[in-house]
Amino acid sequence: MTFQHIFNIQQEPLTARIVPETGRIQQLFRVMFSNGYENIFFKDVESGRWVEEDLGFTELAAQVGMAALPFSKQPIHVPKMLLWHHEDYMGHYVKFGFYAYTKGEQRLYEVYHHNKKYLYTLVLNETGDWQVMDARSTKIPYLDQAFLDAVVHILPQYEEDYH
Repeated sequence: MTFQHIFNIQQEPLTARIVPETGRIQQLFRVMFSNGYENIFFKDVESGRWVEEDLGFTELAAQVGMAALPFSKQPIHVPKMLLWHHEDYMGHYVKFGFYAYTKGEQRLYEVYHHNKKYLYTLVLNETGDWQVMDARSTKIPYLDQAFLDAVVHILPQYEEDYH
């Protein structure tokens, strides 16, 4: 489903095509403006404020959020408090947020990029092995392996906090 919206940008009307991306823990909207600008917009799971990918909490993000609200799968914001971790790991600065919970016998961690965008869910299964899943519980074909290695090394430091 695609919908059109007219935004008032610097006192000028600007048409945009808004395309919801489905099947995610965090609903994303790809917005293509008539002037050629395009970006991804999403709601921050902690605050409920709208984010313009890689630019943060912008006025344009707030406007897109208002336009997208009628098409949102989750129009009412229920805060999800993430735990944020940052450190220098093997010469690389690593910053991510996560939300941990248990489902059956498995430990799950929703992992968020420092720009507040959901990345994937890591599952620590009963055998102690990590699995990378997306919101539809299928394997993700692309990963930043160095980042993933750091995250799975760091997360066990928090494990005792959840027992």
